Amino acid sequence: MIILKLKLLKISFALIFLSFMYEPQNLDDTIVSLGTPFAMSAIGVVRLSGPAAIDIVNRCFEKADLRKQNSHTMQLGTLKDGSRELDQVMVSIFKAPNSYTGQDSVEISAHGSPFILEEIVRLIIKNGARHATEGEYTMRAYLNGKMDTRHCHLGVLHLRRRPARS
Repeated sequence: MIILKLKLLKISFALIFLSFMYEPQNLDDTIVSLGTPFAMSAIGVVRLSGPAAIDIVNRCFEKADLRKQNSHTMQLGTLKDGSRELDQVMVSIFKAPNSYTGQDSVEISAHGSPFILEEIVRLIIKNGARHATEGEYTMRAYLNGKMDTRHCHLGVLHLRRRPARS
C-alpha cells in the first residue's frame, strides 16, 4: 500500500511539474540558455542540451572538431559567426548519458559581457537550437532518469525562490 502511494505521489508530482513549470515542447529539440546571470561579470556561461548540441557548437567553433572529443573535456578556441569572431571561449563537452540532462550537453564559458553572451545565444539559435523554457533542463533530467522527484522538487523550489527585497 505504501509503495502504491509513493508511486502515485511520484506520478502526481510529475504531472504538477509538467503543468506549472513546463510548456510542452519537443524533447528532441536542442535547447540553449544562459547558465549565469545576465549581468556584467568576469565569465558567463551559455548552456546547450539536446541531440544536436555538440554539432551546433562545432559549426561555429574554430579550433578542434568537438564531435571527436571525449566527454567531460574542455577545448579552448574561438566562436565565429561566419568570418566575424565573437569571443575566445572554453567549451566543455558532456556526452549522453553522462550529463545533467542525460543528453549531449555543451557549456560555453565566455567573457561575461552581456552583449557577448547575447551574441553567442543568437548564434546558437541561428544554428538550430531554441531557447529553453523555465525548468526544461530539470524536466529533461527527470524524464531521462537523472534525478528523482525529491531532487526535482528542490529544483522547483530554487526556481520559484525570489530574492528578498531590502
